This record gives sequence, C-alpha cells and structure tokens, in this order.
Amino acid sequence: MLITPALSVLVVDDYPDTAASCGELLASYGCDVQTAESSDGALALLDGWDPDVAVLDLRMPGRDGYDIARWLSTRGARCPLLVAVTGLSTKRHRERARAVGFAHFFLKPVSPDVLTQVLRAYAAARHGTPPDAPRRSPCPCCASRGLADSDP
Repeated sequence: MLITPALSVLVVDDYPDTAASCGELLASYGCDVQTAESSDGALALLDGWDPDVAVLDLRMPGRDGYDIARWLSTRGARCPLLVAVTGLSTKRHRERARAVGFAHFFLKPVSPDVLTQVLRAYAAARHGTPPDAPRRSPCPCCASRGLADSDP
C-alpha cells in the first residue's frame, strides 16, 4: 500500500547497504527518497531541499545523526519529522535524541511495517494541514494513533 500523499524522505546511514535498502523500501511505498552515507552527503542534499521526513542513523563518523537533527531544527526552514534508526539502545541515547528533536527512536533492525506505518500516519495527518504549519516533534499524528517508538 502506497504512502499517500507521497512524502519526501532523506535517509542517512554510514553503511551503504543500510541506506540503500531503507531508501529502496520507502521508494517502493511511493516516497521520494534521497540517501546519503555521511553527514556531509546529507548536508549537500539538503541544500535547497526540504524533505518531509529525515530517517537518520545516530552514530556515524564525523558529524553524527544528532548533529544533522540539530542543524535541521535550526536552519530556518520547516523541520522534517525526525526518525532515529540506530543500534544505540540506552536510555541516555533516547533522551538525547528527544532533546534534539527526534519524534521516533527505533533500534536496528527496524521493522519495515512499523516504519511505513509511522510514515503513513504522518502523511495522513499532514494531508489536511496548511503548508506553513510547523513540522516539529513530538509527532502528534502518530501519538494520536497509538504509534509509539520502540521504547519498551
């Protein structure tokens, strides 16, 4: 089932296979996806592009997913829905992710069904909102539908 309306999604992971497979999955659901394998690659893609969603690995060489999220939150454009997909599983990592604006925190490997369900709910909730409405976490569309992150 396609995600409608279609979302533009940035996927960033320093493992090329992970970035590519996540991007291909989301593209198969109708998303317009751009992938990057580094923070620098992500920032280059974001020059003049405002994705609806950013799916970010938190731990990467150099600038990490936290840095990208912080930059997205402060650059002046509307901030995308921030989704962390990571191997970092401590409470401290979850709290740090929330503090920089992540609405969702999933441990790798994230279930494709869970990820697409969150994006589908977000797309549906945004469908009737004005284009200038802020897109900030927490994700009220997902909270209202009972879609929490992977916190036990």
